[in-house]
Amino acid sequence: MLAASLAAAFATTEAQAARPAGVPSADYVWLDVDDRPLPMQTEAELVEFLRTAPIIQSRKTQHGKFGVRKLRMEKDGVAAHAASRAIAVETGRRWLKGREIRFFRDHHIHEPAAYALSALLGLGMVPPAVERSVDGQPASVQLWVEQGMIEKERRERALEPPDKVRYLQQQYQMFLFDNLINNIDRNEGNIVIDPGWRLWLIDHSRAFIRDRKLRLPHLVRKVERRLWDRLRSVRDEDLEAAVEPFLDEPERAALLERRRLLVELIQRNIAQRGEDEVLFNW
Repeated sequence: MLAASLAAAFATTEAQAARPAGVPSADYVWLDVDDRPLPMQTEAELVEFLRTAPIIQSRKTQHGKFGVRKLRMEKDGVAAHAASRAIAVETGRRWLKGREIRFFRDHHIHEPAAYALSALLGLGMVPPAVERSVDGQPASVQLWVEQGMIEKERRERALEPPDKVRYLQQQYQMFLFDNLINNIDRNEGNIVIDPGWRLWLIDHSRAFIRDRKLRLPHLVRKVERRLWDRLRSVRDEDLEAAVEPFLDEPERAALLERRRLLVELIQRNIAQRGEDEVLFNW
């Protein structure tokens, strides 16, 4: 399992760390099709561009089981790439990876839902995403991480991050987020690494399954302090409002329950192991 292998791969590094983790940049500079900084960098500007920029080119890629289309979008002299998914599968139940999933929903709408939740919590690991029409059908459109490589490529090339502690801390953030959204399909193909070794999480079509239990709670070992503060303090109504355009009522109810369980889990970990062993700063 990817999550288990990722945690094991860096367990020794964490134990032997002799210096604090690097502090990630407060702002990420998004690039255009020529790898130049986009003139718009705020969340609102990027979302507006994704919603309204005409699609000049759409081509299929080899990413994902059902294929991801890489779009070229242009508006007011600005050109940017985006990833588009148009999957919409809903079944009463499905067996997947040895377990029965009830109310299985594999849907592109979960991509903007994941982004909205990431933005609300200040996670900063899901690229901006919206839903709009692509090639005549509803689809998700997500800003492309230029110059990025996927985790599978990193492993195949035997590349090691320059700051392994920070890399592991980002993975802990991912583990928490995947438990929150009940992501049953995190794999080496949907973790993108940018040139600064920042992790970006994509392809959440199989997230937000209605199960109210935490899927892999044992992986939630550490959390960045600001994310922890936001996770426990954000109001249920604000969580629901962020994802209401994308999730149905049972999905939202399950999300709220998983948030409650995550808060309880982290509080227990802090009580048992101490705050400094559970929380870290960036």
